[in-house]
Amino acid sequence: MPRSLEPTFTVVAQLLTSTDVRDWLVDNTVVVVLVVTVLAMLIAAHQGNANRVTTVGGLIVVPVAVLAFAVVPDAPAHAGRFVAGLFGLGG
Repeated sequence: MPRSLEPTFTVVAQLLTSTDVRDWLVDNTVVVVLVVTVLAMLIAAHQGNANRVTTVGGLIVVPVAVLAFAVVPDAPAHAGRFVAGLFGLGG
């Protein structure tokens, strides 16, 4: 007779909250993206497709930036100040 997985799912649901997921993403996003990128480049170099992987790897920066804006408090304000500072604007 198969054992029910309902108690296991209940425990996992109680332990996993949105703040836990957010904290995990903040702590591990860069590491996960770097590991995936390095593995993809190693595989591509082995197959001779390094040009395509470099292009795709460069495009990974955009979603990581969007994720950073989503999880870091006041990220748009800080980015705006940074860009203004590049042009010598602002204080």
